[in-house]
Amino acid sequence: MKKITLFLLFLFTSTLLLAQKIITGKVIKVADGDTFTLLDAKNNKYKIRLYGIDCPEKNQDYYDAAKNYLSKAVLNKTVRVEVKNKDFYQRHVAVVWSPNNSNVNLALLRNGLAWHYTQFDKSKIYANAENAARRAEKNIWSQKKQLPPWEFRKQKKKKK
Repeated sequence: MKKITLFLLFLFTSTLLLAQKIITGKVIKVADGDTFTLLDAKNNKYKIRLYGIDCPEKNQDYYDAAKNYLSKAVLNKTVRVEVKNKDFYQRHVAVVWSPNNSNVNLALLRNGLAWHYTQFDKSKIYANAENAARRAEKNIWSQKKQLPPWEFRKQKKKKK
């Protein structure tokens, strides 16, 4: 019992420390609208997944627009990354701050290039940003039907 308690304490402490981790570095590659690779000052590479949002997948409308927006905001620039956790793929899930200190995750929502990923985030700020983009019919919200990326991935999996 003592070993289990110690293990759980270690796991909880590790999670808290990771949740408070801040990484600063240069973005060297943008994979899609919500994922990129960052290189820190010690040449450590980190895969970063934007927290609380989900952008269109490849072969979905506005995929290129979201990827281009993220590229313009962060590629070859130094950004600050506030790590929340790690995902199933061991990417650092984070809130990203651009060189001009704006929240990149929030900017994608405000510009109608991402869905608020409510399965993982319940913030009112992100919900309000998505709702404002919907009302203004920006980008993905200009379409009659929008298929969230998580549903798109589910359909793709079923076809295989």
